[in-house]
Amino acid sequence: MSDTILIRHEAPKGFQFISEEEYERFQAWKQAQRGIRTWKLKDLAKYKYGTKSTERASRYLIKHRHDLDVEQGGFIDYVNTHNGWQIPAAEMMDYLLSHPD
Repeated sequence: MSDTILIRHEAPKGFQFISEEEYERFQAWKQAQRGIRTWKLKDLAKYKYGTKSTERASRYLIKHRHDLDVEQGGFIDYVNTHNGWQIPAAEMMDYLLSHPD
């Protein structure tokens, strides 16, 4: 006869448990995103926030302008954004890993 022990575990705040299948799909999608050379603002919103709304993504770019602006040594040309954002995808993905806020 074996004993069964049930353990309840809550994910830390800001985290969520997902199935292995969902994780694998996300990893495949993430790798495909690296193949895209540039993102528009909606692509950043989808990647970072999982939404089509670009409001939060726009606020993120403004908040981090000092790091991201080409004039400050970054990789986004804020001066020419009047024609739409051109965000280098691979560089932005790396930046998001180290600046999640």
